Amino acid sequence: MSIRVILLLALLLSAVHLPYLSAEGVSGSALTGTVLDENSEPVHASVTAFQLRVTGGILTPTSKCVMETNSAGQFDCQHLEAGVYVLVVMPKNQPLPSTKKPLGQEAETQHPKFILYPDISDGTTNLLHLSKGGALDVEVTLGEQSVYTIRVQSPSGTEGRRLQIFRQNGIFTIPVLDANESAGPSDDNYVVTGMPSGTYLLVKSWIDHGQMHNAFGSVTVNEFSQNTATLEDAGSYNIFGSIKISAGSSDFSRGAGSNSALTIVLNSVAQDLPHRYAASLDEKGSFVFKNVTAGKYYVSLDGTSGLFVSDIFLGGRREESAMVDVDENVAHLPLALIAAPASSSISGSVDLEGTEPKPGILIHSLNSGVNRFVSVKNTGLFSVNDLGPGNYLLYGWNDIDNVPYTSSRFLERYKQNSFPVSLEANSHLTSVNIKCNSTKF
Repeated sequence: MSIRVILLLALLLSAVHLPYLSAEGVSGSALTGTVLDENSEPVHASVTAFQLRVTGGILTPTSKCVMETNSAGQFDCQHLEAGVYVLVVMPKNQPLPSTKKPLGQEAETQHPKFILYPDISDGTTNLLHLSKGGALDVEVTLGEQSVYTIRVQSPSGTEGRRLQIFRQNGIFTIPVLDANESAGPSDDNYVVTGMPSGTYLLVKSWIDHGQMHNAFGSVTVNEFSQNTATLEDAGSYNIFGSIKISAGSSDFSRGAGSNSALTIVLNSVAQDLPHRYAASLDEKGSFVFKNVTAGKYYVSLDGTSGLFVSDIFLGGRREESAMVDVDENVAHLPLALIAAPASSSISGSVDLEGTEPKPGILIHSLNSGVNRFVSVKNTGLFSVNDLGPGNYLLYGWNDIDNVPYTSSRFLERYKQNSFPVSLEANSHLTSVNIKCNSTKF
């Protein structure tokens, strides 16, 4: 049995620690600049250049350069790959997060603990674009602004504990602070000062009896909020299940054992930390998801199976939607799936100019949350079979490898260009015409 787990957290944590890359295998681009205060005086700061790339539909940051500014406030990141970048700039004279301050709330005007350059509040419209072999020089102003204190209440756990803070904008998440406390007070209420306004994801990790634990929480920081985050131990569970394949509404003419290559997928509903788990069947038609983080998940089958999940039973009870809520209670209940042939189809065309790198169609299921890509011919024609009944949105893209489709906020920007489709069983929709969107970030 093979189990594949794709977890955004792992990508983010690796992004924090990747070292500065050597020139080998990169394009030789350069990103330089100067960090100044509001009086145009140089600032001694740490500068981290994150490259943004789409991995599995997630726009993921990767640390490509980490350095301190010199006495003139200058930094010089060489041997970078061409791409899209964001800078995290931290003044070196700022104190690290403390865990010893009393609970309360205050807002001050001072230099923030960090800034992002450019500002990412608007999503992906204002990022640094570095061309192959090119150079980009920027001037970063690290001036005084309104900053806030975040109060973090977390589960107990001090062995190897670590609090990491990520800035979010609805499309991507970028690491900004790492409060590493291998030893410290037993109090688990953190106080992090000097935080600029924005939305943050907070992750605490610790070890308890040799087992790693993670607790998550989010907070929007501004003058109107309480600026308090309560972290909850996510917990992880094993989910056991089985599947039956139906040739009709109630005729189970095929055993699941004949579909050992079938893959069952769990996709998290939450956008903050998308989780994806995949499990294959054994010879008896059973499967198991191991170490599934607590939360709500869409249940589906791999898009190439020619099947769709028609019914879900949890502990013998039929679920009303294509979602299951994984927690300690569900972990003890068997998950039974019924699959039926996906017999509907869609064909049509996409408006192309002929310069698109890799045009394609994204088919987004409004019922199961599943996304499926279909390549488009040079003529713009496409055809997709094996679709189950339900409601879909079809998006045309100029480069299907560069679409952060797990972000509902990103897709929302292009919703006016999408094509809504409602399919019944055995229905065939033809002559669909879709606009082609250009991925810009």
